[in-house]
Amino acid sequence: MLAWTPNDADGWYYLGRAKYTENRFDEAINAFEHALRLCPGDVKFEDNLGLAYAGLNRIGEALVAYKTAIEWQSHSPSKSSAPYIDIADLLLDQSRPPDAIAYLQQAIAIAPNDPKAHELLGKAYTRLNDLPKAQSELENALRFAPQNKNVHCMLAPVYRKQ
Repeated sequence: MLAWTPNDADGWYYLGRAKYTENRFDEAINAFEHALRLCPGDVKFEDNLGLAYAGLNRIGEALVAYKTAIEWQSHSPSKSSAPYIDIADLLLDQSRPPDAIAYLQQAIAIAPNDPKAHELLGKAYTRLNDLPKAQSELENALRFAPQNKNVHCMLAPVYRKQ
């Protein structure tokens, strides 16, 4: 398809998503960068570039991409919670729960019913041993996604510790 329409930014984005799903992160990066050349300032493309960098454990570049995506939408009336959630997830992987919490609170302000944001916030509070807040956030995550078995597994030890 891209051979026929090489200037289709969405086509390059979807190619990047396919490569990302296959754990072919270098190829995903190339596709997302191509999409960004065609459509500079696209938050979704930049956020996914961050995911691909994170997949290669290129943490610094992933953080820059997420922060860039956040900055690009700073003056937009409609924001995406995705870059906030993705940077927080990376920060949790880097054992930085306080930093992750700040981004997750912003994500929840944008998308209050997002179960992933509540799940990660519960995870961050658990790591800080703030069990009442962890319980509340994990229960919120279950309210929005009751089928999520992972959250049930995270919530059980919180209940037990309390």
